Amino acid sequence: MRFLFVGLAGATALTFAVGAAAMTGQDDRAAPPSSPAPTASSLPEGEGRALTQQVCGQCHSVGIFASQRHTQDEWNEVIGRMMAKGMTAAEDDLYDVSDYLAANLGKGEAASTGG
Repeated sequence: MRFLFVGLAGATALTFAVGAAAMTGQDDRAAPPSSPAPTASSLPEGEGRALTQQVCGQCHSVGIFASQRHTQDEWNEVIGRMMAKGMTAAEDDLYDVSDYLAANLGKGEAASTGG
């Protein structure tokens, strides 16, 4: 399922981000304190890994997102929020990042170490 990222770059995405953070108590900026900080090498191998590191690494370290688990729709919402905060990438790259995250850091996916 393709997601139109451009539509989330406005006020709707920001409103959703604030509401979602308030409802879940989660913060996209921090990894759970009980787990060691993930590194680039701890990202699972897979198509889109390097691109994901590059795009997401514009603003923060791998540890910010590597320990999170979301469905594809949820990752798309995260990407939309990041775009609203100034993240830049080609639309095709965003689809590849979303696909990588959903396949490798999706709900129910065990975190495996890469190399």
